[in-house]
Amino acid sequence: MEIIGAVLNTSVEGINTMLDERDSDTLLKIVRMQRDYGAQRIALNCGSRFASEKEDLLWMAEEIHSAGPISLVVDSPDPEAHHMLLDHFFPKQDIPNELSKWMINSTSLEKHRMEQILPLVKSFRCQLTVILQDETGIPASVQDRIQLMPKLEEAAERYSIPRKDIFIDAGVFPLSTNHLSGKMYLETLRILRSQYPEYSTICGLNNISYGLPQEDALNSAFLAVLAAMGQTAAYVELTPSTGTAAAAVQTLLGEDHYCMEYLKRYRAGQLELS
Repeated sequence: MEIIGAVLNTSVEGINTMLDERDSDTLLKIVRMQRDYGAQRIALNCGSRFASEKEDLLWMAEEIHSAGPISLVVDSPDPEAHHMLLDHFFPKQDIPNELSKWMINSTSLEKHRMEQILPLVKSFRCQLTVILQDETGIPASVQDRIQLMPKLEEAAERYSIPRKDIFIDAGVFPLSTNHLSGKMYLETLRILRSQYPEYSTICGLNNISYGLPQEDALNSAFLAVLAAMGQTAAYVELTPSTGTAAAAVQTLLGEDHYCMEYLKRYRAGQLELS
């Protein structure tokens, strides 16, 4: 399962100050930390900074790429921000290679949102997170979520987007507001993997523990269950504990050749349970 580091979010303490000061050292330190904890991609989210969002995203993306290639996932409600960044990093619609594969996070299945975002995905051949939600609002049940899939199927066909490049986000909601939230997500995931295996799946892992104590215990356990059920990727605000859980999961799933990455991180002192 792919881990997307989700610490560079203006809802996380300290990120706004880093952006205000254009503090490259702190930015790159956070990126290194996320990579040390097992992130294969880095997510960027400046959604609370409406006036400067485009400039903030561009600055972070440029600074990160200047330190070495890594795939980025950009979270913004503004299609113009996505277009600006794609044009900047892939001029003349150069096709990203696998290392630099870009992901837009995200669109819903609302008609106006799809019409703004899907043409970009088609033109730049990037990947996309799609939230299972349309004009009717947040689905109340597992079946309500699954019933939206024909709408996604039609859109993927119309814009000729490969199914594997569409990452379905069926919505992880806090257990603190509904004790069945985890069970509902896992049941939705089971059906998606069974009936729509050609699509990728993704979620915001940390949502499950919001408002509860010992978040890392819940996040690490949920990560393991998701991996066992075939989840493709997850956005994670990585900590030493969740990073260790991610390393263990990758090794147990046979995705770590001869356990070399696990051993490398052990020798570097990067496996911790706190």
